[in-house]
Formats: sequence, structure tokens, C-alpha cells
Amino acid sequence: MFEESAGKFGGKVVFRTEHLYPAYNIDESEEIISILKTASEKAGIELKLGQTGGGSDTNIINSKGIKSVNISVGMDKVHSLEEQINIDDMVKATEFLISIIQSIN
Repeated sequence: MFEESAGKFGGKVVFRTEHLYPAYNIDESEEIISILKTASEKAGIELKLGQTGGGSDTNIINSKGIKSVNISVGMDKVHSLEEQINIDDMVKATEFLISIIQSIN
């Protein structure tokens, strides 16, 4: 579509891609997920496993063979000028973190 549109106006398209970070997938049977399930139960937090489409340091860490996941802390309107987090959610995130540390064998 880019080439077609550019051609209509006498232009051309030069398209480059750059691989910024590798994708990863963590199976629910992995130890890290087991730790998170245990920690969420202890902290009284519902654990919701899911995929995002974004990238983070976690992509790089996983590419080095270290199993890791991103954990949401309850932020709202992320990456916007109205980004915010409720203090109660920050407290719960801290309690969850403590529970994760305590759940590691």
C-alpha cells in the first residue's frame, strides 16, 4: 500500500527494519510462573497471565537464558501525559513483590 500510494505521487518507499529485541514465551509449567502463582495466593492478588505486544528489558533477559516476566503494578493510562497509579495499587504491588521474594525456594 505504501508503494502504491507513493507511486501515485511520483515517490518511492524505502523500508528498513531493525530487530530491537527478541520475542519470548514462558510456558505456564515454568518455575517462575509457579513462584508467581504461589506469591499471588499469599498476597491475595489475582494472577492474570497474558501476553503483551510490547518490548522491555525482559525480552533481553530472556534472550540470555534467564526466565523472566513483566509484572503489572496497576498503572492507568500508561505512556500518556495522564499516566497514574493508585496508592493502594502501589501498596499491593509492594506486598506482591515481598511475597514473590518469600516464595523463592
